[in-house]
Amino acid sequence: MDPINETTTVIRTALLCAMNAQEAATNDPTILIDMDGEPLIAYQIEQLRDAGISRFLIEIESLPGAIVAMTERLQQHGLDIRYVRAPQDLEGVIDNDELLLVLCDGIVADDNLLKEIVSNTSRYIVTLDGREENSRYERIDLNSYWAGIALLDTKSVSAIAALPEGWSIRSSLLRQALQDAVPHRPLNQALVLANQLRRITTQQEAAALGKERLRNRARATAGIVESKIFAPLISVLVPYIRKSSIAEKTLQFAIPFLTVSSLATAIAGFAPMSAVLALVSIFGLQIKSLMQRSRSRQFIVIFMWAILSAAFVLSAWKNSAEPITATFAPIVALGLLLLACKLPIQNLSKLVLTSPALLGTVTLLLCTIGQFGTGIQLFVLVQLLILTVPLYFRDKQQ
Repeated sequence: MDPINETTTVIRTALLCAMNAQEAATNDPTILIDMDGEPLIAYQIEQLRDAGISRFLIEIESLPGAIVAMTERLQQHGLDIRYVRAPQDLEGVIDNDELLLVLCDGIVADDNLLKEIVSNTSRYIVTLDGREENSRYERIDLNSYWAGIALLDTKSVSAIAALPEGWSIRSSLLRQALQDAVPHRPLNQALVLANQLRRITTQQEAAALGKERLRNRARATAGIVESKIFAPLISVLVPYIRKSSIAEKTLQFAIPFLTVSSLATAIAGFAPMSAVLALVSIFGLQIKSLMQRSRSRQFIVIFMWAILSAAFVLSAWKNSAEPITATFAPIVALGLLLLACKLPIQNLSKLVLTSPALLGTVTLLLCTIGQFGTGIQLFVLVQLLILTVPLYFRDKQQ
C-alpha cells in the first residue's frame, strides 16, 4: 500500500487553474464566461464550497478587474481565496495529511459527482478514454485524456516548488503526477454522455448549462405549488430578469414591500388581499433564491417568512367571531409545515406538506367563500392524515 495514501485523509484546498485570463480583451477568458448569472470561476468556487472545500487558490499571472471584483465579493462572504502565480507559491500550502484538489478552467462537474470526488482519501488523476468525443480534454497518453480534475499529495506538490517563474503550475503538476505514477481513475463514459462532466469554452455552452441547472433547481424546490406551478414560470422569467438591472432592483425592493403589505392588509381585515400578496411574495422569494446560489442574507429571508406566517394567523384572527380559537388551527398548520421539512417522508407527501404556497392558496380560497375557520381545520386534518397514515403502514409492514 502507498504510505502516502495511508495518512492522506483530508481535502480542504482547491487549486483552480485560470491561466486563460491572460487572453486578449477581444476574446473573453474562459473563467469570466457568464455562468448561471456569475463568472464561471465563481460558479466553480461556490460548487467546491458546497462540496466541503474551505480554501481556494487561483492560478493566474495577470489580474483583470473582473477577477479582482469577483474575489473581493466572495471574500466578503467569508471565503479564503488567494492568487498563485508561480510553482514556488505552492510550497507549504497543504499538510502531509491533505490532498490538493486541482480543477482546470472550464471544467464543470455535476454537484453529486464533485462531492463524491472530494470525499475520496487517496490521490488520483481523473481520466477519460481515448475516443474522439473526449478530444476537447487534454491528452496525457495514447489511450487517455485528462478530465481536468486531480487529487494530489504533498509529494507531487512540493516537487514542483523549485521550478522557476514562468512555468505553468497546472502543466507542471500534471507532469509531476504522471512521473510520480499517481493512479488514474477512468471516468465512466456514460457520465460524460449524461453531461455530469463538461468542459465549458463558449458563452453558448455556459448559457445552455445555466438554463439546465436553473430548471433542475426550480423543480427540486420543496412544495407542490412551488415545484409544479411556480418553477416552470420562474425558469422562463429568470434569464430575462438577469438581463435587466431594473428588473433585478425592482425584484429586490418588491419582495419586502409585498411581504409587509400582506401583513398590513391582514391587520386591516382584508384576508383575501393578504393571501394574494403572500402568494406573490412567495413567488418572488423563490425567484430570488434560485437566482442566488449564495446562502448569505438568510436571516432576511427567515424574517420575511415570519411576517408571512404572522399575516396568515392574523387573517384567521380577523375572520372569526372567536379569534383565540380560530388562530389555533393556522398555528398548527404552520407547525406541521415546518415539521414536515425535517422528516424523511415520501416525495408526494413532502411536496404537499412543505408548500407555503399551497397554504396561501387554501387561505385565499377559504377567505373568498367565507369558510376560513372550518376550512383551515379540515386542512390541518388532511395534513395530519398525509403525515401519519404512511408512517403507520410503513411501521406495520416492518
